[in-house]
Amino acid sequence: MYESLLKKIGLTENESRTYLALSRLGNATTSKIVSAANISGGKIYETLDKLYKKGLVSINTINGVKHFQTTKPEAILDFLEEKKNNIQEQEAQFKKILPQLSSIGQEQTFFSETLIGTRSVKPLIEELFANAKKPILAMGIRGDKKTKYNSFWWHITTEQLENKNKKAKYLFIEDHSEYYKKHMQLKNIEIRSLKTVSPAAIDIIDNHVIILTYDEDVLHCVHIHNKPIAESFKAFFNNLWEKGKCPHRKAPVFN
Repeated sequence: MYESLLKKIGLTENESRTYLALSRLGNATTSKIVSAANISGGKIYETLDKLYKKGLVSINTINGVKHFQTTKPEAILDFLEEKKNNIQEQEAQFKKILPQLSSIGQEQTFFSETLIGTRSVKPLIEELFANAKKPILAMGIRGDKKTKYNSFWWHITTEQLENKNKKAKYLFIEDHSEYYKKHMQLKNIEIRSLKTVSPAAIDIIDNHVIILTYDEDVLHCVHIHNKPIAESFKAFFNNLWEKGKCPHRKAPVFN
């Protein structure tokens, strides 16, 4: 159990075995450590040196022979604190280069990726909706998805569009769910319904196309960034939109 935990916090297998062996032995020579830790004699000095640099082992010389022992167990907390600080520093450095990385992606004329799970899809959707320059077009929307998916999209719609006075057109494939009725109350989202079979939901955001399918527990997303493809989907959307049924409310006016 202890060895598994030590490996989880960042020690190698040899380091974990050596540290635990030393904890049991107390002050010991390399020969005793090798036997107690059951590791290769050729690896012991390298392993002890790494533990020493991590602050987990101390060295003393007795009669000209090096002996090793573990430092206080609290040293592991210091080791974890240092790791946490390093991660925070790396995160800060990475945030500085994010604009450059984003610009590299924007220079590409064609880009596609597949994402699985809300955790990976959410940042993409939030970024695209937040940066959208034109009204967002969405089709294949339905209210019989799992509650967690409806909640996810309702949050995106209200926070990134409605509350920021951005426009969108939502084409539902039903007109009776509470989810549909909630959207009727939004002033910046124009909705229509077209009762047709649609296995996927599709969003067109500027030159991006998002294709989504909902399994029982996993959200699947295909993201395509390409202007000609986006224009093709827009034409397809507009054709369906003209056939859609308007709800009994005043629709917002797009400039």
